[in-house]
Amino acid sequence: EGYFQRGQFELAVQYWEGKRSKLFIGKEEGSTTYQLKNLSNSSSLTVAQQLRLAEAYQQLGRLKDALKVLQEANFHIQKIQDSTRQTEFQAGLHSQLGDVYLAMGSLESQDCKGVTTQTRQAVLRENQQRAEKSLYLAKGFAEKINHPLLQASILNKLGNMLAPSKDMAQKDYEEALKKYEEAKELAEKGLAEQDNLLKDENAQAKHEYAKELIEQGKWLKAKILINLAQLKVNLAQFKVSQLHVNAQNAITDAQGAIRDASGEVKNLSDSNSHDKSFALIALARFWEKLQKLQSSENPHSSPVKEPEFCSTESSFKQQLQPRQSEEAKRFELLTQALEANKIQEDRRAVSYAKGYLARLYLEKGCYSHAKELTEQAIFYAQTYPQVMTEDVTKKLWGYPELLFQWEWQLGKILKAQGQSEPIKAYGRAAGYLEEARKNYASTSSIFRENGEAFYLERADLLLQTAKETKTGEDDKNPLLKEAIDSIESRQEAGLRNYFQDDCVTQKNPKGEERQLQEGEALFYPVVFDDRIELVLKFSEDNIKQEVYKIPFSDLKSEVNSFKNGIRSKMSFVVDSPAKELYNWLIKPISNQLQNTKVLLIVPSSELLHVPFSALINEEDGKYLIESARYAFAILPSWKLVATTNLSEERASLSGLQQIPKYYVPSPEKKIAPLKFVREEVKELIKILTHHDVLLDEDFTADNLMAKGKQQVKYSIIHFSTHGEFVVDANKSILYTYDNSLSLDQLEDLIGNISYQPNGLDLLVLSACETALGAELGMAGIGIKAGATSTLGTLWVVDERSTALLTTLFYWNWKKDKTKAEALREAQLCLLTGLSTEKCPPPTFDLKFLDETERKRFKEPYYWASFLLIGGWLK
Repeated sequence: EGYFQRGQFELAVQYWEGKRSKLFIGKEEGSTTYQLKNLSNSSSLTVAQQLRLAEAYQQLGRLKDALKVLQEANFHIQKIQDSTRQTEFQAGLHSQLGDVYLAMGSLESQDCKGVTTQTRQAVLRENQQRAEKSLYLAKGFAEKINHPLLQASILNKLGNMLAPSKDMAQKDYEEALKKYEEAKELAEKGLAEQDNLLKDENAQAKHEYAKELIEQGKWLKAKILINLAQLKVNLAQFKVSQLHVNAQNAITDAQGAIRDASGEVKNLSDSNSHDKSFALIALARFWEKLQKLQSSENPHSSPVKEPEFCSTESSFKQQLQPRQSEEAKRFELLTQALEANKIQEDRRAVSYAKGYLARLYLEKGCYSHAKELTEQAIFYAQTYPQVMTEDVTKKLWGYPELLFQWEWQLGKILKAQGQSEPIKAYGRAAGYLEEARKNYASTSSIFRENGEAFYLERADLLLQTAKETKTGEDDKNPLLKEAIDSIESRQEAGLRNYFQDDCVTQKNPKGEERQLQEGEALFYPVVFDDRIELVLKFSEDNIKQEVYKIPFSDLKSEVNSFKNGIRSKMSFVVDSPAKELYNWLIKPISNQLQNTKVLLIVPSSELLHVPFSALINEEDGKYLIESARYAFAILPSWKLVATTNLSEERASLSGLQQIPKYYVPSPEKKIAPLKFVREEVKELIKILTHHDVLLDEDFTADNLMAKGKQQVKYSIIHFSTHGEFVVDANKSILYTYDNSLSLDQLEDLIGNISYQPNGLDLLVLSACETALGAELGMAGIGIKAGATSTLGTLWVVDERSTALLTTLFYWNWKKDKTKAEALREAQLCLLTGLSTEKCPPPTFDLKFLDETERKRFKEPYYWASFLLIGGWLK
């Protein structure tokens, strides 16, 4: 218990596991029940200790072990003769089971192999239902014996289950708030009952137990108030992000809730140093979150001199006046967390407290003190008490989340100080981040929230250092390789974040990473606040770096003008931004692309909405697709590209010419019939030898799934139907006749009807709209679906040109062109008004196009929307 209270859960587990082995013989062969040893044995693990062991396992993220211990404890509880005591244990057991199921979420299906997002979501829903059932069972047991403190604990957990964390739905918020308020009232009632018992001279035999319950009740009330504060901080963050009119009121309400919780926590005993320390640290983090809502960060981009108030702790503290400021509150709470650990040192708590205290010093420009505290935080995270068995060390040891945070923070400090070691700190942080992501299924959201920012920051540092290196290519190239690796990691993190799916980057078959061939150039245009970095990689690891100094605000403005100009369908509106963007993005590298046949672009998310083919070379006045001799492909990430060619061709051609059956138009958005879907499919049938067709009423998810059940498998899946990629991946859809498919459902569907294990060769989405900010959805859907290549659209264009361009793409592809060349030549055909050698022979059926339409198709609006994403080969 001492180990547990000091936060040394590994040692608590080791001790209690030794006791547990003396309690059970195990299961008889063919039996589902445990065989119990002599319960009178005083050395055996008690039910209370079993519940504590399960809690220790939960704290370590070993949820399956926690579940197993609880199941054993349930068997033990059935043998207890005292009905009241048995009911109390049953309430505690089911309460903990609710905790474990809630924490498990979909972790049982995190392996990614053969498990779709739909499956993981089903497991998540099942565990949430189990959690809810367990907690309500616990609530019933607690009410049966009229145990207010136990009831309060269970209501607190129900509040945790209901508390919304992302979209802050008003109903969920109010229900969670109600549970917390009820829990607080019951905790106060239970404390009052035990206090009265202590005053009863006739009940002295129960005084010790009453004192124990009072201590537990105080902790419980503090936890409830902390959860209330968390709920209100989340609401404030949500309202600020939505520019809500009552955002300031929400901030004020959250401040009051943090003060209430702080008052309760400060009065608690230091005997449970672990819980008290982490409570104080959590409250300090709440103040930090509110502080960020009310002020914008202004990190130092170059070394600066430390302010005088950094010299001593007292002068620094004075600088944080007034005492009611968020900064002063953070300092006070973190200092108290360290004080609480002076007697019983919880090294993990000390690491957190010192690390967050260092962050405060860093924010104020006190780099020396911030560095010292951060290095101490790293030391405490790395050093642990010795354990006796090696296997326990391997399974339980290590806090990569902590080490990632503090090494990243150390890198920031060293960079601000102008020292030469920040790259090493960022490198160590990257290693810890990957270790945590791959090996710790129950990691916190810190990795999802901060992963993209960290990788971009690391790439920034490496690229700047490479640019300043004057000693030659041998020193510069390793830095550029590391920068590319960090850019790639950022791209992958972005995909995982957009789809909220840690498995999305593991869909395509993985073998040895493909090497660039002669004529191929890999292009990373990366946007920073003050510049665009243009990094080119060729075969034999030849890497080139160019930089164009331009503020991000100017780039963003020009990109918006470019997109709006294209959509206006007027060339003269497009000209200026198209030329400017060419000068910034392509001209600095154009001389190095003389022998390039295909340019593989890995754009940062800010540039995913830019159709590079429509940029204009100012020197010859031509679009880049004409001016350059190379084809284009967009890669979400080089590492995620699958280049497997499937030996057997079979196409599923599905289209919806009419409005979907259950489509409900809104004032903001209406969709029109796709009048040329049948013409498009008619032409594709001539080109693709083996095919199945589902049009209009026949185009349903059930009919597609039926093909999978009949063992009909496809290498090409073509959808001519409306779809929308929006910022929230869960709201992105593809329409069938009788329904709309979510991206997760589309993933399942394609997995059932495509060839395995190599997956799908080509996915075509020829009429989808991609909202600003949702480009990763369009770029990543092929990866999510396990497709080698995806042909998609940034915006919905005229259905005639859509039908023509997709048909031309297939026609070119089947003439032994690569996919990238096939798309380029199809676009050139439209750009030249269907009058060049890039167009099909006269026998090709183009009767549905008149001369006026053919001329109109020269505008980039009609051809630049199409992007080839992923595999560019044949």
